[in-house]
Amino acid sequence: MNFTLIRLFALACALLGVGFSQGYAASDSSYSVGKVKMYVQTAASTVSADPSTPSSFQVSVGDGVPGYASSSFKTLVGSTFPLSFNGLMEDYTMNYSTLAAMDAAFPDGTYTVTIGGVAVNLSLTGDLYPVTPQVIGITNGSWNGGSLVVSDPTKDCVLTFNTFTNYANGSGGVGSIMSFEIVEAAALAIPVRQGVTNSHAVESAIGGLIGEISYSATPFTSFTIPANTLTQGSTYGGWLTFATFVGGVNTTSISGATGVAPYSVVTDFLVIAGSSSSSSSSSSSSSSSSSSSSSSSSSSSSSSSSSSSSSSSSSSSSSSSSSSSSSDSGSSHGAGAPSAWFFATLILLRQSRKLLGSIKRAVE
Repeated sequence: MNFTLIRLFALACALLGVGFSQGYAASDSSYSVGKVKMYVQTAASTVSADPSTPSSFQVSVGDGVPGYASSSFKTLVGSTFPLSFNGLMEDYTMNYSTLAAMDAAFPDGTYTVTIGGVAVNLSLTGDLYPVTPQVIGITNGSWNGGSLVVSDPTKDCVLTFNTFTNYANGSGGVGSIMSFEIVEAAALAIPVRQGVTNSHAVESAIGGLIGEISYSATPFTSFTIPANTLTQGSTYGGWLTFATFVGGVNTTSISGATGVAPYSVVTDFLVIAGSSSSSSSSSSSSSSSSSSSSSSSSSSSSSSSSSSSSSSSSSSSSSSSSSSSSSDSGSSHGAGAPSAWFFATLILLRQSRKLLGSIKRAVE
């Protein structure tokens, strides 16, 4: 998936390489020059740079922009590069292993995008990246083995996010976007998505692309995955995006189109829909264990002296503490760092998202 611009913009695309569009509308009337930092969350407090694509630079032109089929951009040193159609839009994307490498290749400054013979300057300066998005709370779920596991998909699951600070003032820029999305690879479906922006111009240009993006003066800090939305046993990709536009929102250079220069930060994670029966079984087992423990404790108490009882209590406390520690470790990271399967699955989900956009656009 090339994650960058509407990963950059509300996450309808993934990796700036898919730009603003994930194909949720008949056309995309936006164009942009932007930078993206990408992260992967694997535990409640573990968010690290995406090992496959930590930084990305992209120029994109939606197919709703007049003259989009003939697009190019000029770098700060005067080099010109053509954009190519990626199934969703005209696009130029470069991924880098470090932020420094990306900035060296494409420094902050004013880039000229030429669309259908019309040259437009977009200023990308200030490094005004928002805070890193993160899931900070889960009800009806936990982190396990590097994935967010929904305990019982037949019940609501509420995800709480860290606050997009400075969203209201565009993090010092001119506007913001926040989006959340869940994608299923097997069914090529996007059962969950929501996005907000504090720019009416951007809402008008890309609102229909994500379906739920709308104007809001404030960001959202939680999302409820409705009961029975996820399929038991299925694996999904989750994307949480914060983006800041700088240098103005251009609605005048090209009639009917909106140009922006955003800095965005995207956090990806895997979501696994657990089993309601296993949840009930686990609960039943826990209850049975608790009952057995209580019975054993009672028996021990009646046949032991006060001193013995105290020693037993101390031992029980130590065992409980050890059990708790083991449980915390398991829910945070399972057997340790995510496996190759984890990242292979994440990449597959990204590609599915892009394919879904292409299919949707073709149908429309």
